[in-house]
Amino acid sequence: CVTGFLKSFLDEEKNSDCTLLKWDLPSPMCENVLDDARMTYCTELENLELNGFEFTDSLSDDRFSKYLEAKHVGDSFSFTFCGKGVGICWGGANINGDVDVQIDDGKPIRVKSWDNYVRSFHRMASAIVTTSLDPDKTHRVTITVAAFNPTEISPDKIDRIGAIFMC
Repeated sequence: CVTGFLKSFLDEEKNSDCTLLKWDLPSPMCENVLDDARMTYCTELENLELNGFEFTDSLSDDRFSKYLEAKHVGDSFSFTFCGKGVGICWGGANINGDVDVQIDDGKPIRVKSWDNYVRSFHRMASAIVTTSLDPDKTHRVTITVAAFNPTEISPDKIDRIGAIFMC
């Protein structure tokens, strides 16, 4: 049940008290295929094949125990899953790059992991790649580093992927 809050300004007994009231909607306003999404850590991916990506320990204050990390354009990894949607959960920073996500034999989809906002700090970021796959089929996903942030002058450029969203 979708819940929300409504400001109660009509209740004269409460005078100017701005109490928030909970209400239940009879049904969702729109279908959200991500309601069934789960986050799968990279260490738990099925049929994982690494081509340049390597597991690395996380930073001490991080939510993931390990990341898949790449340092070169062309580094890739692939895995299989059964479901209708897939996405990426990764660290966003000015030293990150773009990745191409290819599902089965489809055309690669370019996903950016950085923007000018991340120039000042690192943050967790996510991107939903698709939610329109055949849910009864096993899909092969290949993620390849396509390019690094061209405005970043640091010699240390990396992509760190902590988990994959699946639904």
